[in-house]
Amino acid sequence: MRFTGLLLNILLTVGCGAGSHGPQTMFGTSFSPPALMELSPNSVPVNSPPFTMTVNGTNFGFDASVFWNDIPQSTRFISSQQLQVSLPMMT
Repeated sequence: MRFTGLLLNILLTVGCGAGSHGPQTMFGTSFSPPALMELSPNSVPVNSPPFTMTVNGTNFGFDASVFWNDIPQSTRFISSQQLQVSLPMMT
């Protein structure tokens, strides 16, 4: 079971690194990696209170993660083009 999970993880990692050469085929399905287009707000003052950021782009999945200072944050899936993430105080 561990070997199968490890193999699947490696295959997905390799598939996610396809770059911007257009849709790739993986397991008989078309795969396009997520792309980030816009962050809103695009800036926040230092020492601001916690806030919610909207991430706009393409090809987001239900399990999409946003990393803030190398720490994965909980996201709210709105659509395959939009996520929301609650971020801590900016220091």
